[in-house]
Amino acid sequence: MNALKTVVLTLAALTVPAVSLAADAGSRNRIEELQHAKQRVAQSAETIKPGQRHSFVREERRLQALIDDLQAGKAVDPAEIDRALKRASRPGW
Repeated sequence: MNALKTVVLTLAALTVPAVSLAADAGSRNRIEELQHAKQRVAQSAETIKPGQRHSFVREERRLQALIDDLQAGKAVDPAEIDRALKRASRPGW
């Protein structure tokens, strides 16, 4: 019984870090995507009239908030990331 318990605990200990690393790699990819999107929005904001920049600044803040949450390890709705990336890929951004 002790041998079985040891094997189960060992496997559990090895599996959790592997799953965590896979999640971290996925988060890093999403962070990179969001950072590129933020750069596109920032570049577009430079070419817009000052009175119209508020929507670009607001979108940059949304993107940065998602990036910050992912970097902090907080749970972020994948659909929200997809929506943010879709908004940032609109023509004119």
